Amino acid sequence: MGREIDTKLVKEFKEMGNIDLCGEKGEFHTFVYEGPISKNPVKFITGDKVLKDTHCFLELLPQKKEVIRNF
Repeated sequence: MGREIDTKLVKEFKEMGNIDLCGEKGEFHTFVYEGPISKNPVKFITGDKVLKDTHCFLELLPQKKEVIRNF
C-alpha cells in the first residue's frame, strides 16, 4: 500500500504467486498523478492507512501550496 508500481514490485508480486499482475481480481487500485499528457502533476501527500471492515485504504491528501510573498 502506498508504493509505486515498478519492476521491483512486479517481481515481488510474481514471487508471491497468488496475485493477478493486472489486478483484475481486485488486488490493488491505482492513482495516476503524473503522465506524458498531464499539463501539471497532481501534488499530494499520503496520510493514514485506514482499515474499514475488511478493506484497507491509504489517505491521499492535497499538498499545500507554498505561499510566496514579495516584501
